[in-house]
Amino acid sequence: MRFYGDDGSIIWEADCITGAPDEGHATPQGVWYVIAKESPSTLIGYTPSGKKEYETEVEYWMPFEGNAVGFHDATWQPGFGGSMYAEGYGSHGCVNLSYSDAESLYGIIQPNDVVVVHS
Repeated sequence: MRFYGDDGSIIWEADCITGAPDEGHATPQGVWYVIAKESPSTLIGYTPSGKKEYETEVEYWMPFEGNAVGFHDATWQPGFGGSMYAEGYGSHGCVNLSYSDAESLYGIIQPNDVVVVHS
């Protein structure tokens, strides 16, 4: 993923893992805006039937689609980048980053910054 400055230059980039490519978990494509920043945060996910599926503490949370999809550190991931999202490491829709990459993104990203998700 990349973060662009106002002049169009790349000012930050990192490998990530996006949502698993299946129904209900793919990272939603489109144009979004960063809603907020929270550190630390507890992410809670529910199944369609309303049963709690996970509850995970993260240090850096930057949601961009509701409060359900966003950028965050994912220290449980064995690596980032490539096709890992499709090889069993895909998220529930969020964009997973290493701790250090999430920390540096958190330092520069601001609410209302534009997020473009594409394949």
